Amino acid sequence: MKRDWARVIWLTVAIGFATSSAGWAESGLEFMYHERAPYYVGQDDGAVGGIIGTRVTKILSTAGIPHFFRRVPANRQLREIERNLRRACALGWFKKPERETFAKFSKPVYRDKPMLMLIRGSEPKTADKTSLAGLSESPELRMGAKLGYSYGPVIDKMIEKLRFSVVTTSQDNVGMLRMLIGKRFDYFLAAAEEVSGILEEVNVTDDNVIAVPLSDSPPGNYRYIMCSKRVDDDLIHRLNLAIGENFE
Repeated sequence: MKRDWARVIWLTVAIGFATSSAGWAESGLEFMYHERAPYYVGQDDGAVGGIIGTRVTKILSTAGIPHFFRRVPANRQLREIERNLRRACALGWFKKPERETFAKFSKPVYRDKPMLMLIRGSEPKTADKTSLAGLSESPELRMGAKLGYSYGPVIDKMIEKLRFSVVTTSQDNVGMLRMLIGKRFDYFLAAAEEVSGILEEVNVTDDNVIAVPLSDSPPGNYRYIMCSKRVDDDLIHRLNLAIGENFE
């Protein structure tokens, strides 16, 4: 009797797994994103809007690739792509040599505007630093940086140089702004596209927080569709053709 029950349980699990896998296959290719205005904004119908979400949706439509979107925290997206357990892609990632060892990348789908530095308005010692070069020579200032996040090669090198003066956090930009106001660090960097939105969300004034352009900030980083190695090269090729047709 125990053996029969064990067999029933095993068959139930196997059928459930097969049904689930078939359902995922019928839904199309998975594209992961995390809520981050103005780049990715989830919609009630399961679509993704925002600068990159809207653009990628158009690319997928042009390429004729069945797909669905799934909201996943950014660090978990990276882990899932690296584990390579299924066919999946993630929206808007930077391409780095270490990531190319475990992921496939499309052509770039967007290029960021240059970074801005956010500081407290009451701290002139920080306001005097208007370049990355000046910041890199100022270890007395604490920089806020996102854990596991790439700011591009130039700024990543600066962070490595200042590693003992860097406060890392898993917070998003809104959380980092609150940390800045709370004096957890002296400044952090954010893409120009995001600054007005996060200032509005936290409801700060120009006296509280200032966004400072950096004279030597490099051109914005390219953002790509990053896919697990299980995604066929042919599908990456179709994505690239659609990207070229729409955005080159």
